[in-house]
Amino acid sequence: MRNDSGNANGAMMVIRRLGFLICSAGLLAAMVFGSCSSDNPTRPDNIDNADSTAQADTVIDWTGTEVLYDSTLQEHDLSLLFIMVEWCSHCQNLKKYTLTDSSVIALINHSFNAVKIDADSREEVAYRDSTITCNQMAHMIYRVTGYPTIIVLDRGGNEIERKLGERGPATFVSELNQILDLR
Repeated sequence: MRNDSGNANGAMMVIRRLGFLICSAGLLAAMVFGSCSSDNPTRPDNIDNADSTAQADTVIDWTGTEVLYDSTLQEHDLSLLFIMVEWCSHCQNLKKYTLTDSSVIALINHSFNAVKIDADSREEVAYRDSTITCNQMAHMIYRVTGYPTIIVLDRGGNEIERKLGERGPATFVSELNQILDLR
C-alpha cells in the first residue's frame, strides 16, 4: 500500500523527467539551429572583406527611442532600429565586426537616426506618447522573432525594411545603400 509521500515522489519523478526532456529538446534545438535566428549567418573567419577596425574616436551616434516617433527630433529622414540581446552570439558578432567598421559607422551617422535596444531589458523607453519597456517594444510593437533584428523606419515611425541576422560590413553597407537609393 502506497502512502501520500509515495504519490508525491512519483509525481516529482515525472516532473523531473519532463523537465529533462524539455531541457534536452532546447539544447538540441540550440545545437541544430544556433543560439538565435539568423537568415545570413557569418563568422569572423568568413566575414565580408571590409575594414573591420574602427578608428578610436569613431562610433555610431546612438540616440533614444523618442526620435523614432517625433520628427522634430530627427536629424535624418530614416531611422535604424537595432534590436539585440546580450546572450546572442550573432548580435555580439554584429556589434564587434560590423558596427565598428568605419564605413558602416560613417554611413549610419550621416544617413540614419540610430537607436539600439536590448530586447531582454526592462528599461523604460519612449514610445509615441507614453513609455514601455525595451522588451515590450521588441516583442509587442515590432514582433521580433530572432536576433539581431534591424528595422528601418520612416519619419512617421512606419517600418519600411526589416533585416534579420548577422551580416558583414560590406553586405550591410550595400543593403543600407540600396534602401537609401530607393528614397
